[in-house]
Amino acid sequence: MSKLLALAGTIEVGFGQLANAAETLAPFAVEIRYPGDWDDLTRDECSEVKRAAEEIVKFATERLETDEN
Repeated sequence: MSKLLALAGTIEVGFGQLANAAETLAPFAVEIRYPGDWDDLTRDECSEVKRAAEEIVKFATERLETDEN
């Protein structure tokens, strides 16, 4: 994930601020898709994952809106 952020950072410096959010979401890219490979998440874990996803979506949405204008 850090390599992808580093590459994106060469285009848009702000991608560096997403490192923590990306690391929070990284385990959900593959592992959680397979039954039995993941324990149930606690309410706190769900809140943290949701916060990380919202941070990334907000960043991307703001950049897309800026590019459209």
